[in-house]
Amino acid sequence: MGRWVCLFDDAPEMLEVRAARRISHHTFLSQNADKILRAGALCPASNDPPTGALWVLDVRSREEAVGLIESDPYYQPQHRSYRLFEWKWALNYSPDI
Repeated sequence: MGRWVCLFDDAPEMLEVRAARRISHHTFLSQNADKILRAGALCPASNDPPTGALWVLDVRSREEAVGLIESDPYYQPQHRSYRLFEWKWALNYSPDI
C-alpha cells in the first residue's frame, strides 16, 4: 500500500453541492475509512466557508486513489478539481496514520 495526499480546490458553487450531499459524502467516507485515513475541509480562516479539502489515502495505486476520489458524492468536476500526490513521509512516520 502507498500513501497519497489529495488536495481539492472548490469553486464557490461547491457550497451548494456540499449542503445537498453532506450525508452521502460522510457515509462514503465511513464506508472507505480503511483507505481514506484522514479527510476534512480546508478553510482560509476559522469562520470562513470551506474552499477545498484534504484527504490522506492508503491505497495500492494512483488509479485506486482516483477511483475513490471520483466516486465520492462530493466529486463534481465542474465545481471541484483535485491534485493528487504520492506522499513520502519524512518526520514522525507512523504506519497507523
